[in-house]
Amino acid sequence: MGKYDSMMKCAKARELVKGRKYQDALEQIKEVPLEQVKVIADLNLIADIFTKNNEYGRALEVYQYLYERVQTRRILYQLIFLSVKCGQIKEAEDYYAEYIALPAQSSDRLILKYFLDKGRGVERKQLIADLVELKREDYIEEWAYELAKLYHKEGMEKECVDECNDIIMWFGEGKIVEKAMLLKLHYEDGLDISSPKAIEETRNLAADLKLAAAIAEENERKRAELYEEEEPVFEPEKEEVKLPTVMEGRNKSDLLLELLEEIKADGELPHFALIGEDKDKITEFSKAISKGLAAKKVTKAAKLARVDSSRLNEINLADKIPQMKDGCLLISNAGKLSINSLQSLNQMLRKGESGIVVILADKEDELESVLRRNRKLQSIITYEIRI
Repeated sequence: MGKYDSMMKCAKARELVKGRKYQDALEQIKEVPLEQVKVIADLNLIADIFTKNNEYGRALEVYQYLYERVQTRRILYQLIFLSVKCGQIKEAEDYYAEYIALPAQSSDRLILKYFLDKGRGVERKQLIADLVELKREDYIEEWAYELAKLYHKEGMEKECVDECNDIIMWFGEGKIVEKAMLLKLHYEDGLDISSPKAIEETRNLAADLKLAAAIAEENERKRAELYEEEEPVFEPEKEEVKLPTVMEGRNKSDLLLELLEEIKADGELPHFALIGEDKDKITEFSKAISKGLAAKKVTKAAKLARVDSSRLNEINLADKIPQMKDGCLLISNAGKLSINSLQSLNQMLRKGESGIVVILADKEDELESVLRRNRKLQSIITYEIRI
């Protein structure tokens, strides 16, 4: 097979991967000689296709070949994952030592530690400890449910139910939330969690909760409109509102560095309004803020709790403060926060005892609307950033 043939097979495989046809993609690349592939992106593609088809040994060979040419955090991550999958624990430990020696560590190191410990065959209590540590720093849906399952297997009923409640509260909807509901119902109603009836009941419950949230949101919108209509034309003088620092039009990495340089650990917490529609970018930027603030000792922990406004409108925020204490709270779709939620936020922030940095995120019109309706909250926002 010549270099041109190898290049064409990689191009065809890339198109097949876009359509999630991983088995067909495998047929295209499985005989391609690695030494004929000169583009790093194509080598990554080949390794990913082998991984998707559970050909872990061959994927590991490709990443080892890649790592000789370019050393990146992503390749190291894959080398650890695949070495464990192939039962090569000593090699995985060596790669992990390299990984944690890299600067600017993320919560991925804790995920890899869990995966490595699982490969070593450590006791379940140690795996629980690994995921509890991850939860303190970054609450991720799939690993939260993994923690709930470990509690279940270890017979820790209360911890399992509490974890399921946290998953339902913070993530609101989706397959993992449905699984958490199902596991919770197993303890509360004695359901056989493998039965089709239980699964159907859980989906119905999830749909009911989503409908209830939509109704509550619509009622709150009407209340807000009524509130706005009843405002007098001539308003009494209001105290001057402190306007946030607006940051935009720059590379996000430079912007973040500038922001963190400006913030001081003087006891006064900064709060943020992130303007944008790309939820992934907003989440990544919020994670970076969380880690940066912890590194500067503005907050005590590099943890980020994420919640949609529709979920926040259904709960008592004061009850959840102990879980979020000394970290950051990202509220997506903040423009739909209810009056009660806004009041609870104001109360929490005015007291300033929780050590929580609030990050509001939404489209510009939505954020402007909610802050216009709540001048107290607007005065607390320190930075307004376009993502």
